[in-house]
Amino acid sequence: MTLGWTRHAAQWIAMLALTVGSHGVLAETIAWTQDTRLHDGRTVTVSMEGNSTTLPYYLAYQKSPNNQFKLSFRHPDTQQPIVWQGARYFTPVLLDVVDGTPYLVVYGRPTQDTSDAYGCPELPYVFLRHSADGWESIAAEQAPAALTAANLAAYEAPSDTAGRHLSIDDASQRVAATELQSSGLLQKAIPRTLADWHAKNRRTALNDRLVGDCRPPRTPQPPLVLPPPKHSVTELLESVDYVPETAYTLDDWRLRTVDTHRADACKTMFQSVEPDPYNRDLRFTLDKTGSKRVPYTRQGEWEPGLQLLCDARLWFITNQDDPNKLTITQTTQSGDPVFRVAFAEPASAPEMAGSLLWPTLRADAGYLYFEWAIGRTEGTQWLVKRVLKMRVPLQ
Repeated sequence: MTLGWTRHAAQWIAMLALTVGSHGVLAETIAWTQDTRLHDGRTVTVSMEGNSTTLPYYLAYQKSPNNQFKLSFRHPDTQQPIVWQGARYFTPVLLDVVDGTPYLVVYGRPTQDTSDAYGCPELPYVFLRHSADGWESIAAEQAPAALTAANLAAYEAPSDTAGRHLSIDDASQRVAATELQSSGLLQKAIPRTLADWHAKNRRTALNDRLVGDCRPPRTPQPPLVLPPPKHSVTELLESVDYVPETAYTLDDWRLRTVDTHRADACKTMFQSVEPDPYNRDLRFTLDKTGSKRVPYTRQGEWEPGLQLLCDARLWFITNQDDPNKLTITQTTQSGDPVFRVAFAEPASAPEMAGSLLWPTLRADAGYLYFEWAIGRTEGTQWLVKRVLKMRVPLQ
């Protein structure tokens, strides 16, 4: 039997698809200049270089597509030439001079090898301050309040940037495009706290640990542990055999087996919440306490292989607890437990499969009632050989 309505996040598949072919290394150094407006309205000309060697797949997430950058400019007060040479995978996104001191904000995730130079912030945004001893990292709380908006166009620097001079408007447009393309991982408004960072994949970026990550491992929220189910034996009420087999088109068979009405009713029964900045949960919409966690979820997503039905009660149906049994958990709409039962699926005939007819599933007077069809596919048809009417005691 195939259980429906599965929701399972597989972001790593998408990331891997984007990086297919990254085993080959193609290096290209791109140089350009751009005008950069400081917080006080002055403009400095910045010379930029970026190396665009293709990234390995495990660094493509949260990393710049260019590997290493070099930035140089003249101090607007003293005309002193200042150079910043970044480590690989760190991208300059903001340059400013506050009270005579140059500052940089760099996007990238420090590793154990680079934490001495870049610290180990929770967010992949590093604040750097220039002094007589060169560039040093500082905590976001120590950075001037004037460092608010990205003004350097470096993260997405295609080959057509080579040799060009970008105006302030050109750079602003590229910064906006980068924010859109990265789904907010790299945003124009420089975040200093978790609440300031609005990336769609923020939670994944905070929880994931890349190769050599300097941060300690993140402890995920433990799964909800349900009490053991009552193990019951099915009782056969009636068996109907079809000779010859009754044929259904696959579309007609789907209408008979799928309970669209009760599945759709579940869409409003749950809400996503963030108990802390690093985790997400599903909670029952009608639970006034907001404290009851929804079973069979991980980080706010449904576990694979779960069938969910909703009427006056909520039904959680899976064979993941025990592959040899079907486990059904029922709760009220506000999340209070009603029953939890497990039973072996009825045996199928040779070369045939069994399927629970979801619209027939109901609970009444201490029993669970349902119909179970046994059949096989042949071309574009489902041929039903037998239908069993069954019940399972709940007490």
